Amino acid sequence: METIWIILAVFGSIASLALLLDLWAWWNPRADAIHFAPTSDGWEIALHELKPDPSSPRASRPVILCHGILMSRHCWLPRAGVPSVARELQRRGYWLWIVELRGSGESRTSRKGKAKWEYPFTDYADLDLPAIVKKVREETGADAVDWIGHSLGGMVGYTHLARHGAGDIEKMVTLGSPVYMGRQHSQLYVPPMISLLLRPFSSINLTLLTRGTPFFVLSAPLPWVAPFINLRKMNRRYGLGIFIWGVQRTGMNLLATFHDWFQKGGAWLPHVATSEAPFPAPPGGLLALHGRNDRLVPPRNVEALSEWFPEAQVEAADDPQGRGFGHLDLLTGPVEVERVAERIDRFLQTTVSGS
Repeated sequence: METIWIILAVFGSIASLALLLDLWAWWNPRADAIHFAPTSDGWEIALHELKPDPSSPRASRPVILCHGILMSRHCWLPRAGVPSVARELQRRGYWLWIVELRGSGESRTSRKGKAKWEYPFTDYADLDLPAIVKKVREETGADAVDWIGHSLGGMVGYTHLARHGAGDIEKMVTLGSPVYMGRQHSQLYVPPMISLLLRPFSSINLTLLTRGTPFFVLSAPLPWVAPFINLRKMNRRYGLGIFIWGVQRTGMNLLATFHDWFQKGGAWLPHVATSEAPFPAPPGGLLALHGRNDRLVPPRNVEALSEWFPEAQVEAADDPQGRGFGHLDLLTGPVEVERVAERIDRFLQTTVSGS
């Protein structure tokens, strides 16, 4: 009986810590302002505004930053002391708008219970992205915006291009965004039965694991994070800081879609496109960056983008002489932030001939 009480006390302590850390994450770190972009189906998409550093020349267009799957604004705005691509771009004079797609972070809806989580992947591209772009243009008075997406955030951008064209997006940058799904295209292992096991749930919340056990994830070797972070090179607290604070709750309907694509293998774009490839890039260009040590989305996966977007520039973000960046390394780490932000800055400042 005493053992049972000890176990309950441990789990209770972990759950309490997770709740306290969730409350802390609710307000820290703060952006300059939060806005909400209404969609046509009743969602209000959270937009966290970071005003440009007043000491730097302001860039010509506002930049929208979009997170990956199971993530939130915290992948761009990690804890204090953790280097951030967003903060580096802000320092370089960019007016940033950090998105939290439906179901993530501060985004909200009047839907309740299971209905809140019953949305397909295409809703991100069909409903959220247009509402986000419209809201940012209204707030800034800009004629066009630039879109930067990490992982799923880049997939949302690709999907919008394949279904609707660029619209008011002048330039697009993706970081570690896959073109292909499946075990042969990634070192991530997904058990075939996972969707069946989780089917009774409308959503899954991983914050109890990532926020409730920081003492474990920061000290253990954790070989299972190798697809995400290059632990041989990187200061672990940078990448795992994003992992701990960024990972959160998401809908099972969405995960089931990704699981289905993963089990089938091959390119996922044909499943969402409304026409056949090739698809046109935005008028200002499309830049796809990858890390050479990214096991979740290996370089060959990103390099395949030219099959679908022939005009895209596909490059390694890391130093050819170094050990290579992992999936989350593309967002954090002193060396990584400097290299990624510098390449993004150079691309966004370049004028396309004839545009």
